[in-house]
Amino acid sequence: MKDKHTPEPWEVTDKRFIRQSSGRRHVVARVVGSEEMEANARRIVACINACAGIPTEGLEKTRLGSDVLLEMHKISQQRDDLLATLKAVTSIAHCGGLSGMSDGEALIAIRRMTLPYFDKAATLEQHRAAIASVKESK
Repeated sequence: MKDKHTPEPWEVTDKRFIRQSSGRRHVVARVVGSEEMEANARRIVACINACAGIPTEGLEKTRLGSDVLLEMHKISQQRDDLLATLKAVTSIAHCGGLSGMSDGEALIAIRRMTLPYFDKAATLEQHRAAIASVKESK
């Protein structure tokens, strides 16, 4: 059975209306009141748009949609943490002229170069935590 709700995408306009953002621009709801109500409207619109194409009946029967979105958020965070770590390591490697070294030699050189500038234990722990977070989510 096809859902009979207003088609996506939706938007919040003038902090007061939830409406279809293309086509007829049908007003779905009016927001009255506080900043909290305006925030609720933004969240409703974000959820509606994120669930585009997923039948309402499926959303009502399972947490699949929310579980998938939560996992996507975790993966994005892990990606950002690992990217920051990789940028730090490659920046150090580039500045230290580590090209042509074996992995072991490069790691020793990075440790020597970073020792005066960074708390080696804290940096190593940050790298290990980022890697562990990815391994845990497999």
